[in-house]
Amino acid sequence: MRDSHVKQFAGMLFGIGSIAFPTLALMPERGDSNSILFFIGIIIGAFFAVAGLILSAISIKQASDNGDNKAKGVVGLVTSIVGIASCLFLFFIIGLALLIARKM
Repeated sequence: MRDSHVKQFAGMLFGIGSIAFPTLALMPERGDSNSILFFIGIIIGAFFAVAGLILSAISIKQASDNGDNKAKGVVGLVTSIVGIASCLFLFFIIGLALLIARKM
């Protein structure tokens, strides 16, 4: 019972982090290292999203088996899916921008 709550909370934190890290990387210009920080933020966000998705799915299954509340697991699952979608969207935008820059 206690194990599923810890996994639900961890999945929720990873899901929120998967949205926060790429967003923090989009902060206003900070010099030449801005593009490196942007890529690092997306990579960390993608890692957090996958970890949150796995932890949330496992914790929801365990909570269902034990008859526990699974609200934090559902929140972690939703935020992880949003984090994955935002990381994929940002990768697409970066690829498109690089393609346009290369043609100029």
